[in-house]
Amino acid sequence: MHPPCSIAELYNILKKIKVVVVVVKAGMGLYIYIYISLQLFVYVVLFNLRLRL
Repeated sequence: MHPPCSIAELYNILKKIKVVVVVVKAGMGLYIYIYISLQLFVYVVLFNLRLRL
């Protein structure tokens, strides 16, 4: 059997990995959201410019 200290260490490592995964997912979601927002903004601006021309 593993000594209790190593199990506690493994648990702490797993918690850290979970936090990192959540942060990475949140970061990617934010990046995609900003990217789509910029695409829509550019599209709207170009569309308005075409209407004026």
